[in-house]
Amino acid sequence: MPTTSAIQTIEMIKVKSSNLLEIGYSEMEAKLFVRFIGGKLYCYDPCPSIIFLGLRHSQSKGRFLATQVVPFFRCRQVSDSELMSKVRVH
Repeated sequence: MPTTSAIQTIEMIKVKSSNLLEIGYSEMEAKLFVRFIGGKLYCYDPCPSIIFLGLRHSQSKGRFLATQVVPFFRCRQVSDSELMSKVRVH
């Protein structure tokens, strides 16, 4: 079966938080995206979808990120272009 590429656009969801502006998740790549109030965008990976759901529904987004995401997942600052990434589809 041939491998093809597809473009995946990550939907960013605005959240109520004093530190976070919006969050998004790539199911295909298991990546959590977090944009902070200052505009910087970070990617945490590999990150299971249950963590994204926990962050999305937590009462304190900043506390959840600090205790459940930052200590456990690799983090790097990314550009907006990473929100539209090529994904290999089998």
